[in-house]
Amino acid sequence: MSFYRLLGFVPGRVKPTPAVFLQAVHPEDRELVARSHRQAMLSETLLH
Repeated sequence: MSFYRLLGFVPGRVKPTPAVFLQAVHPEDRELVARSHRQAMLSETLLH
């Protein structure tokens, strides 16, 4: 639940999806984050 609050979301009111997460990312960083996510999903690489 702390992760939701950290991003400004109310737990239980938002379905956790990549698109919702990207809304919380700074606009200038969204493309980089989205690209990193796609690469990780395709290569099954863990991101921490």
